[in-house]
Amino acid sequence: MKIAIVIDHLTTEVAGTEGQVVKLIRGLAPHHEIHLVALRSTPWLESPAARSLPCKVTVFDLRAVKTAAFWLQLRALFAFMRELRPDVVHSFFPIANIIGVIAAHRAGVPVILSSRRDYGYWMTPRYLAATRFANRFLTGIVTNSPSVKELTIRAEGFDGSRIQVIYNGVDVGRFAGLQRDHALKAQLGIPAHWKVITLVANYRPIKRHDLLIDALAKLAQSHPDACLLFIGEDSDDGAQARTMALVEQRGLRERVFTAHAKGDIERYLSIADIGVNCSDSEGLSNAVVEYMCAGVPSVVTRGGGNVDLVRDGINGLSCAVGDAAGLAACLARFLDDEALRARCAQESLRWVSEEMSLPAIVRRFESCYAGLLAAAARGPQAGPGTDGSPLARAKALVRAAAGSAPVMGRLRRKVAGHGVTVLMYHELGGDDDACDVWQIVRRGDFLRQVDYLRKHYEIVPLERALEVVEQGAFGDRPLAVLTFDDGHRGNAEHLLPIVRQEGLPVTIYVATGHIEDQRAYWFDRVVNALQRPGEARVDLSRYGLGSYFVPARPGPRRWAQIDRVLHAIKSLPPLRCDEAADEVCRQVGGAGLRPAMW
Repeated sequence: MKIAIVIDHLTTEVAGTEGQVVKLIRGLAPHHEIHLVALRSTPWLESPAARSLPCKVTVFDLRAVKTAAFWLQLRALFAFMRELRPDVVHSFFPIANIIGVIAAHRAGVPVILSSRRDYGYWMTPRYLAATRFANRFLTGIVTNSPSVKELTIRAEGFDGSRIQVIYNGVDVGRFAGLQRDHALKAQLGIPAHWKVITLVANYRPIKRHDLLIDALAKLAQSHPDACLLFIGEDSDDGAQARTMALVEQRGLRERVFTAHAKGDIERYLSIADIGVNCSDSEGLSNAVVEYMCAGVPSVVTRGGGNVDLVRDGINGLSCAVGDAAGLAACLARFLDDEALRARCAQESLRWVSEEMSLPAIVRRFESCYAGLLAAAARGPQAGPGTDGSPLARAKALVRAAAGSAPVMGRLRRKVAGHGVTVLMYHELGGDDDACDVWQIVRRGDFLRQVDYLRKHYEIVPLERALEVVEQGAFGDRPLAVLTFDDGHRGNAEHLLPIVRQEGLPVTIYVATGHIEDQRAYWFDRVVNALQRPGEARVDLSRYGLGSYFVPARPGPRRWAQIDRVLHAIKSLPPLRCDEAADEVCRQVGGAGLRPAMW
């Protein structure tokens, strides 16, 4: 097979997704023609290490989108892909998942795959919209964990049957026979008898070095021989300096050590007693996988893909995301029970050897590519009088319709298929409300939507739709279900009268947990705070989101600014959304909103 790997950039061969791509290339190259296409040049791509890759490397310079050079390079990428004519294109990273996919589609590549390898905490609404647009050209998506697959289905609306899970590959043999490097421990200045708690992660806020520091502070008195070893690179915004300043504030300067692994991570893991991943959001952590290979028991937060690797009490311990006390308790449990550490380490090594060894992962990618390529070669099954493509079948139906409403109804059913259309609303607002925020639909607009649906669909309760799907008892009219989330006040004030008057079947989801603990959703708290009389100024720079000004005068401009704040906060991990909402309420007032109290 001729396979093109398209990636935003390649800055290293030893870490993260980039390291996985290099391993995949080396594994596939002996039996396939591999082309690496990078959308941005980096020093590593100019290095001897890159020149030793067993593939052809082509680098473009797609940086500043507003410049003429960008569009010239984009045109060159499209031309390159048409000339290369690969059998398979597989993209990695956000830009490649958009531009690389579109370029492959324009070149008529038969199999186009995209990758999802984390929880998309960085994904803004604009990126999400562009990604969804590119997704229409995909053959499928490959994720590196079941949790990332589920998030991709929810966030992007992608068909789960076209998503394959292939774990990250790891060279398990690299860690075989690992012996403690006592000289390295002494070189780092760590006393020989101290227990080493290791976090392998670059210094970024989402990795939560601060949480591990707080956990160690809680153990300072009970476990005086416990210390931290941070292994990673600094970020551009000086996160390492802030981390070490926090260490000083907590009085832990003598018990926190730092290092930079340069392709020799196994040396550092040889002196680790416990490995930690305490990220707010994580795909499938390469660090945790390496802990497992090195026989180091792991303590992780239950964020994303960590739960796919670590089974609490079986091959590691876990706690809630952001829970410093819970993290400290897990660490104490391991520090106090050497036998438990040994059992978890042994089970981790067994599992990772069976599920994530490099040869096994390369075989799974080969099987994935070959299977999809064979399916593409067979092509779609042709229907009567058409060439078999969905577009051709649709055109034939339109020509047959010739203005006939019944035939157009059949076309609508053909497009809808034997399925159910589910419309998911948040809240209904009044026609005179000044609010124009994204989760609210005005009453008049909703009634017009219902009128359209009644003409073309049968609106049924959710229970009825499930029965029809289960029994396969679809009728002549396609089905539609209306759902409303979160028990908003507007649904009580505006929706329920319509339901009673029109006899409209709807399903309303009520978050009972929020009612029980009397804590409103983060976006409700933000809207409640920012729609109060008067102007508002909000500084969310501590979350990397900047500052915002909401004018006092009601109207579209005011709600546009509130919408900006909501979209910005929505780009954060879930727990950070709550924190940012609390910060908005603290700065402008508006705390105390209680859910479903009407």
